Amino acid sequence: METKIEQEIASPLAKRVEKERIKIIDILRGFALLGIIIVHVVEQYYAGDNSIFAKNTPLDIGISIFLGIFVVGKFFPIFSFLFGLSFSIQIENAAQKGQKYAGRFLWRLAILMAIGFVHQLFYRGDILMIYAALGVALILVHKLPNKVLLIIALALVFNIIGLVGRSVDAIRDTFKEAPKQEQTTQNQAPTKEQQAEMEKYQQENKAYFDMVKAGNWLEIAKTHVVKEIEVKMQFQIGSGRLWLTLGLFILGLYAGRRKFFENMQTSLPLAKRIFKYSGLYIIFALVLVGVIMGIFQGNPPPLPWLMWLGGTIFDFANVALPFLYITGIVMLFQKAKWEKILVWLYPVGRMGLTTYVMQSILGTFIFFGYGLNLLGEVGNGITLLMALGIFGLQILFSKWWLTLFHYGILEWFWRSATYLKWQSFKK
Repeated sequence: METKIEQEIASPLAKRVEKERIKIIDILRGFALLGIIIVHVVEQYYAGDNSIFAKNTPLDIGISIFLGIFVVGKFFPIFSFLFGLSFSIQIENAAQKGQKYAGRFLWRLAILMAIGFVHQLFYRGDILMIYAALGVALILVHKLPNKVLLIIALALVFNIIGLVGRSVDAIRDTFKEAPKQEQTTQNQAPTKEQQAEMEKYQQENKAYFDMVKAGNWLEIAKTHVVKEIEVKMQFQIGSGRLWLTLGLFILGLYAGRRKFFENMQTSLPLAKRIFKYSGLYIIFALVLVGVIMGIFQGNPPPLPWLMWLGGTIFDFANVALPFLYITGIVMLFQKAKWEKILVWLYPVGRMGLTTYVMQSILGTFIFFGYGLNLLGEVGNGITLLMALGIFGLQILFSKWWLTLFHYGILEWFWRSATYLKWQSFKK
């Protein structure tokens, strides 16, 4: 069933652009952007330790727990998966036209890096620069056989590197000499080095908060470039997000090759199995975490193998839940009633890059000192409503915009710069 926005597209170029798109992919991208703005607005675009301004009311704590389980870190994987999928579609389209695409894609990534750099000036949590850097790997692996791609992707998304590292740490710590009785781990004070590191971290966190509240945009932008890019990369590597993102790129490439979203009727049985097993794992993980918390509610020191178990549960959940969402939406989209609801995400997904950057520019203006300066002034209940309200306005704006133009503003610029030729913009 066509939406109104599709019926309004009349020009030959618009019809070609529309035909080349797979609607469910843009809907999934729109859904990912919904989760991303919820996380970013609730954390007030601080992209870091918000304990310095977090409210501790029951509502705020409850929202934090819910978002921590079901939202935080669960939507950027969808965005990353779709990035690899889009690359696969672009490669196939170029091949059908007899064009070489590797060089053009590298240039396309360079432009994305530039867009990400500008975005970084506003928001230190930018992911576009990371996407541009990791995207090079897609060129290196895109000719590998499907089975090899799948093995590499799964090894990365399930963070085998982190799993091995935690296993080594757990084995090493298990065989360490037990501490003396009079110096129990529970009451053991941190070392001077640990204390100094904690104080340094707290001072840096306070300094960033004060700078953002002061509202000097030039100072904020300089800090985001000179210091925060390095801090971000340390976090990406240390947390395993870098490997997860790369794995999702490759998994998206694999799904594109298998035409998972183009042959939906053929893919539905697989989608249902992924949905089923992802759901079962999430239930298992929640029950297991609840049991562990119940047993150790006295807050003892983390045991080596308890740390290993916690890290593994977390890594697997960061894969299972996003794919539970993806396959759930795919199955719902096959139902006429749900299609009418989900199609509202289509315009905002088509303008994914513009939407993402617009969210950050608007969000930082709302919370930082050079704008409304609401950082630390409101709780999670209000910020959650703000996120939903902003995203609702973005849906309406995107729907209106695409009745007048072929692309979002950044999509048009990215496409024009890629081909070094101004693309048709206005309908």
